Amino acid sequence: MSQFLELKKNAEDLRRSKQFKEASQLYSQLWDSDNGKSDIWIGWGYAFCLRHLQEYDKALQICRKVYKMKPDFRYNNDVYAWCIYYKKISKNDVSEELTFLKAAEGILKLSKQAKYSPYEVTVFKVLDFYNKKPIFPASEILKWTARLDPIILDDTTFEGKTKDGKKKELASRKEKYYMLRIKALFENKNYTECIELSEFALKNFTKFHYDNDIWFQRHIANSNFMMGKLDIAVNQLKDVLQKKKEWFIQKEIADVYFRKQDYKNSLKYAVASAINFGKIENKIHLFELLYEILIALKNPILAKKHIEMVCLIRKKNQWKFNDDFSKLLSKLKINTENLPQFNTIKSELKRNWEKLKYSDKIIKNGIIKTILPHGKAGFVLSETNESYYFPISNINFHPKQLIEGLKVTFYIEDSFDKKKQQNSKIAVNVNLIRGK
Repeated sequence: MSQFLELKKNAEDLRRSKQFKEASQLYSQLWDSDNGKSDIWIGWGYAFCLRHLQEYDKALQICRKVYKMKPDFRYNNDVYAWCIYYKKISKNDVSEELTFLKAAEGILKLSKQAKYSPYEVTVFKVLDFYNKKPIFPASEILKWTARLDPIILDDTTFEGKTKDGKKKELASRKEKYYMLRIKALFENKNYTECIELSEFALKNFTKFHYDNDIWFQRHIANSNFMMGKLDIAVNQLKDVLQKKKEWFIQKEIADVYFRKQDYKNSLKYAVASAINFGKIENKIHLFELLYEILIALKNPILAKKHIEMVCLIRKKNQWKFNDDFSKLLSKLKINTENLPQFNTIKSELKRNWEKLKYSDKIIKNGIIKTILPHGKAGFVLSETNESYYFPISNINFHPKQLIEGLKVTFYIEDSFDKKKQQNSKIAVNVNLIRGK
């Protein structure tokens, strides 16, 4: 056996036994020889060892030369792609977007979606990058999710940690694919496809993370709304609201009723949305809707207050007024330099929202029957001996005052019991009966 072949065999044996440093030294001698520079297997073996030694720059130099010799050499292309991934893609912070995306395109050109390929993980790195953008780039999300075959995506979940260090199960790549693509289809106004893909996901996944099943149902409902199927949409959104009582879902129901010209129900859900928990600066479109509803219901004074609130929020956050909003301010004769104090108008609107929300409900009297051990909820007993659950967020007095036997007034509202997975009734707007 010639000295070259013996050296090559020793390098291969060391590589197979994962002694990459020793193997790379032999491959270096082989590669620098006249015979080695034309041997794609020596080039691949050398680059393979360098990759495992995290010497990515040197490995990339070798891979490029081997690629020129044989562009369709799969083994070299896999190492080439992985080296690009570790050098340009794996970092969490993307400092140069064009370089990052060019590298990702290079990886997808070199590799295919397979178990030990960097193809799939690269696509998800790009999707994570786009998903963090301040404005959701639906067209780019659609472009990159289209490069994946969801059938062969891994459905294995990941393990993460919460902020307090507890273990948390994270969604699989397959579930994440559906989550991102469904959202992008809706934002891109592909409503029929959005419904079809959402229904497919709901049918085929047995377990969901981050309440994705609820959000898929919401996308179906809002797609129907955008396509003008108002009765279907409003019923679907109400089902979603029973499971996830968020202010923006209430606002979406109000939108549907407003389109139906059912202003009474639109107002009901809009004021519930306004009262519900959520950052006030995120609710400017809700307040604009409330203005439209109240104008339709011939309550221009209260309607105007909502535009004043929108104006104050925009000024506070230094957001520009667009032409339509400026015209509305002029029409309502609102002087932006002579507005009420923010907290003053906020308190005034809150009183009006409370009044409107409970105007058609019957106030009930009762006592605090039970406070649960964790102190975050309890049960109130009505005068007719009916017991209703309430979370502490539904009381309108300091939690330290909450004791069993306390006399209170409250209203009853529809809710959803997640543990029992059924509709329920809860006590809301729980107030002390003063002087008793």
